Amino acid sequence: MKGLCINASGLTVLKAGQEYFVFPGGSNTFYVSKFNNEKAHFGAFQRNRFEVIDDQEKIEQPEILEEEKFDQLVQMDLFEFLEDDEEKLDPGIEIIIPDDIISPLECKNSPKSKAFKRVQHRWSVYVKSVQDYHKCSWFEASKKLLKHKKEGSPIQVTWDPETNI
Repeated sequence: MKGLCINASGLTVLKAGQEYFVFPGGSNTFYVSKFNNEKAHFGAFQRNRFEVIDDQEKIEQPEILEEEKFDQLVQMDLFEFLEDDEEKLDPGIEIIIPDDIISPLECKNSPKSKAFKRVQHRWSVYVKSVQDYHKCSWFEASKKLLKHKKEGSPIQVTWDPETNI
């Protein structure tokens, strides 16, 4: 149905005199949309704000001519290029976390100091390297990094963090 807004007082989303598509939303309300689609509504408003001007349930869509129809549909794979790249992925490298790589939470320097910023930057480079290889969240990568540092065991990373510091 189409409705003409006759009362938009107190509302900024409606404009008096503007036509909208309206859909029943109960006994006292309409769902209001700029499109002929109930799921695209932008709110529910009192029926007394509208004057129904077209009482059709749905506006007729133009019929598609036979020559405009496709003979067959083709499913496209948007991520097809990723499958090829998976074979070429670098197996990564194994590193042992140096003792001087510490979490910013372990740093004793003032957060405003250059020393703290350096610790923060080095930590983030190492965490990103772990995160890239293991495809995990920052939090999980930080936990893995701390665990391997504490144990002194090697950890797989995509690239050598020391090259980006």
